[in-house]
Amino acid sequence: MSLRKFFLPLLGAIVVGGCRAESPSIPESGKKMLDSLVERYRDRVPRGTNIVFAIDPALGEEEFALSGEKCVEIKGGSVRALFFGLGKFLRENSWRGKDAPQRKIRGIYFATHFSNYYDNAPENELRDYIGDLALWGCNGIGVWFDMHHYRGIDDHAAQQKIASLRRIFLAARDCGMHCNLLSLANEAYADSPVEMRADWKGGKNGYRYDLNGHYHVEICPNAPGAMELLMKWRSEVFDAFADCGIDEVTVCPYDQGGCVCKECAPFGANGYWKILPGYVRLAREKFPGCRFHLGTWRFDTFTDGEWADLFRRGAAVGEIASALYIDPADAPKVADGAPAKLPVIGMSEISMEGMLPWGGFGANPQPRRLEKELVSGRKFAGFRPYSEGVYEDMNKVILLSYAWKERPVREIVGDYVAFYFGRENREKLVEATYLSEENLGHRTVVVQGGKRRSAYSAELVDPESPWKLEYENKNLDAARAGKALNLAESCTLTDDAAKSWRWRIFYLRLAIDAKLAEKENIDAELEELYQINRATEKTLPCLTPSAEPRWRKMLSKKITEHI
Repeated sequence: MSLRKFFLPLLGAIVVGGCRAESPSIPESGKKMLDSLVERYRDRVPRGTNIVFAIDPALGEEEFALSGEKCVEIKGGSVRALFFGLGKFLRENSWRGKDAPQRKIRGIYFATHFSNYYDNAPENELRDYIGDLALWGCNGIGVWFDMHHYRGIDDHAAQQKIASLRRIFLAARDCGMHCNLLSLANEAYADSPVEMRADWKGGKNGYRYDLNGHYHVEICPNAPGAMELLMKWRSEVFDAFADCGIDEVTVCPYDQGGCVCKECAPFGANGYWKILPGYVRLAREKFPGCRFHLGTWRFDTFTDGEWADLFRRGAAVGEIASALYIDPADAPKVADGAPAKLPVIGMSEISMEGMLPWGGFGANPQPRRLEKELVSGRKFAGFRPYSEGVYEDMNKVILLSYAWKERPVREIVGDYVAFYFGRENREKLVEATYLSEENLGHRTVVVQGGKRRSAYSAELVDPESPWKLEYENKNLDAARAGKALNLAESCTLTDDAAKSWRWRIFYLRLAIDAKLAEKENIDAELEELYQINRATEKTLPCLTPSAEPRWRKMLSKKITEHI
């Protein structure tokens, strides 16, 4: 790529990749991130093309404009808009004009726990990935400090985790993104006071089921001294991120979380609201100007009356929250508007559907399912899906791109495969993607003593008794799997594309499906996924690709943590 020095002092311009003019409007960290992206995707830039970035206050905050030919000028109304414009140029070199998003919220929630990808990936790899998401219009990253792993905030492991989460926020900031800190209302540390612990067993006080995802260390807010302890812990966590520029704080009631005791039930209409005002006060004190997002995840799942109570509270909800964060399945609940006319954000589940271990069989694209969800959530202000790793990368792009501009999901899938795997392979790989979704339904099972246990209950496997692995999938069709693999293998890829992790997780998924249909061994493919997913011996079974040698080692000792 040929580069010359350009200087637009009023707009704060920079030239990427070589000589750089002084540009006070664009932070140095943002310039470096832009440099890095152009370098990594230099093969998408036509030869002899110069790229100039400039902040233009005449544009909307997230609006960008592309102009010029040999010298392509990318202007944005903010730093993050420059990343959006760069992404557009890299995908469509000939496009010129202005563009701005339809929806304000286009974020990703990194579930940073269980020794998953976000826990274990090297810092530079995570920075690259956050930069990639910015190219597709992502304007916010959320993380969660999962307290139950630790024995207080001073626990060495807790301090390491906080440092890791701060680095994620730093990378997001370098791309001009919003930073969102998520939490559960009554979550607690591993050594929480036993006498304060929440009741999670269903069958009483209106609860039909046990609370799932409960670690049995959570705190009942009505226990003596519990509220003081919850506020102390939350204040300490907020202090740990006080200088990260937190823009949004989100609190959810369940999974994990909740309490079914008679004083708390139903939790989403009672115990939850005992905790929320204190958290809101702390958030506004520690992060001046931050927005508070009220989570309704799993409302009315275990019991009844939680949604009804939220609407009954009406304007009072708007006094503490600036948006609702909901399961898209609950879209009908807010079809005529949310309480206090609050904006609604969809917490799309893109990680666990149709595959256990999550990501354990490769990429899990779900364009048909997500399109239905997106259509039902047309009135949403945007989406912030729950993510456990990079294996659902295509699902992220579907949501981000649709939130940017409503269009057929098949077009978005085409843009994704064309950008990463080559325009000439677009139609073949779109078809392969849709075929792979039809084959989704993978499940690893440990068979022992007549019992069949999934990764969710692997801690119950007796390491001293014989067991074997089996792979279940009622949706797998041999002809469909063979066709999808043949389509992928007939593509011509560059060396870089063929070696990329995106291609490997996509191709390995198709190869695994074809092999499973023929009852062939898939240990080699699963071992490669183990490496790509950054699994370790500490990774929980629900996230560990089930290559038999890996699971033999994992289950040779008693698992003490579970979902």
